[in-house]
Amino acid sequence: MQFSKTFLQQGQFKETARVLSRYGAPAIQQMLPVYKTIAVEVLASVNEVELVMLKEMLQKLMKNLEQNNPDKNNSIYQEFMKYLMITHLLLLKTEC
Repeated sequence: MQFSKTFLQQGQFKETARVLSRYGAPAIQQMLPVYKTIAVEVLASVNEVELVMLKEMLQKLMKNLEQNNPDKNNSIYQEFMKYLMITHLLLLKTEC
């Protein structure tokens, strides 16, 4: 968790997403602001390489959120699902 916060402070969103993805993007309450910051910053930059890393991280996070709480109507699940869908659609747009 400290490692990811240090990377975030340095503006290394792609690397932070890569590390979190490598470790399975755990659905820990304290990490949710980190995931949100990464998503917002990467979506704002619309960099294809960063979007790919973000999508991978969000997919793992969503899987973990579903395992921890199968209720897909909770606000945390809905928020990160929106980020995942936006990322997916932006990647489709860049392929065209």
